[in-house]
Amino acid sequence: MKLSKIEQETIIKGNAADDKWEIVTADPKIKRLMEKRGWEQDDRVNPWGYVSYWVPYKAVSIRTKESMSRGLTGNARNNIYKAISARRSKQESMGKFVNPGDAGNDIM
Repeated sequence: MKLSKIEQETIIKGNAADDKWEIVTADPKIKRLMEKRGWEQDDRVNPWGYVSYWVPYKAVSIRTKESMSRGLTGNARNNIYKAISARRSKQESMGKFVNPGDAGNDIM
């Protein structure tokens, strides 16, 4: 049974007695993200495609509104720049990277 986008919900449940959150989802993006991050699905099977993950409280962060509206910090911006530069250098050394500014210059 294929669920519509609105039915592919994600629910985060917890209580004061546990030290883990239960994340229940039918959203394929969240499922891929959880697997990519190393979280394993609970063994329970749901006929509608929902799966559960148990995650320690420390693994889930609830941020303030202000932190969500801020842009990147200088440090984060530098880290992204370094990662992009490293990837380009690797691609250039493998002959796979073409600078967009150089594209088409050999035509004339």
